Amino acid sequence: MESTININDAAVKKMIADQLKRVSNLKPVMAIISQDMETRKDLNFRSAKDPDGKKWALLSVDSTLKNAVLGLDGGRKGDKPLSDTGRLKASFTIDSTNKSAKIGTNLKYAPTHQFGAKKGVYGRTKKGSPIPWGDIPQRRMVGINKKMNNKYKKLVINYVLNGKR
Repeated sequence: MESTININDAAVKKMIADQLKRVSNLKPVMAIISQDMETRKDLNFRSAKDPDGKKWALLSVDSTLKNAVLGLDGGRKGDKPLSDTGRLKASFTIDSTNKSAKIGTNLKYAPTHQFGAKKGVYGRTKKGSPIPWGDIPQRRMVGINKKMNNKYKKLVINYVLNGKR
């Protein structure tokens, strides 16, 4: 007695071919991730919190007074650092490739705020004053927290396996 089983593997081959095609071009899902990172950055500026939800340090009394005298405080009274002109927030751009999602800025002073800086770390002025003239606390504007990391992993996996964005 003989039995024959015929397997039509065309659907499986197509599914695998589609997944291979998607894994070699992750740009669509990376574009979604970079847009989400930009939205998160906007929320961080609005709430004056870092990606982990930690409140940004308030401006020092000296900085608050200086900004008020120069008209840079916008009536804030120090409650929303990094928001005096809006230039820093607006300077961020996003980009995506087949393998990456990016957010960044080309403003020279952005890393000082993102990572913080100790008094005098950048040297001294011609008159001998330290640069910066005081410690600048870290105020992380961008970054990926654990929740975002898990979300982005799921987005990539779902895109590769199912083609859904």
